Amino acid sequence: MPAMTADEIESVLAGNGLVRVATNGNDGFPLLVPVAYVYRDRRILLTARARVAWLANIRRDPRVCAVIDEGRYPLRKVTIRGRAEIVFEPGQDDAWRDVRLPLTDPSTVAPSIDEPGQEWSYDAAYRLITHDEPRALVAIALEGSTMTSWRLPIEGEYVDGSWASRYYKNEPRRFRVIASGPRMSDVRTIAE
Repeated sequence: MPAMTADEIESVLAGNGLVRVATNGNDGFPLLVPVAYVYRDRRILLTARARVAWLANIRRDPRVCAVIDEGRYPLRKVTIRGRAEIVFEPGQDDAWRDVRLPLTDPSTVAPSIDEPGQEWSYDAAYRLITHDEPRALVAIALEGSTMTSWRLPIEGEYVDGSWASRYYKNEPRRFRVIASGPRMSDVRTIAE
């Protein structure tokens, strides 16, 4: 399986989309939740409402596994096994709000609240209605964590690189990727 370069990993992490975070539940079962995140200073930053189960799980056991992946070819993914830190508890929002918010997207700027019928972006409306809700700031630092990465083969690489060699029962036939696009149906190979 092709491991990604450091630049590819940084590109995936900087996507600032969803991270899937697995915590250890108090019932013995893992809890896996998709959470919006921001990547800053080599840390995955998450916000958690005061009563979410995964925050309680982190308080009890800070070990987490997090996955950030992309849904387009070459299906890059980064897995982080480490410890989550509750940097600020719920209710200390003013101390950390500038670290996590605002995002630099101009669509998050809210229009005047006094103008009825004014169109708002979803993000701006969400920020307005949740602004005073207490949240924790949680960080997963890359330093001290174990990180793995994977992607499908890109142009010039071989299709059998999709799996680790130990997974093959027999020596596979060789196909090299000669063209790709954002969808799997765009990927073309040549037999060698």
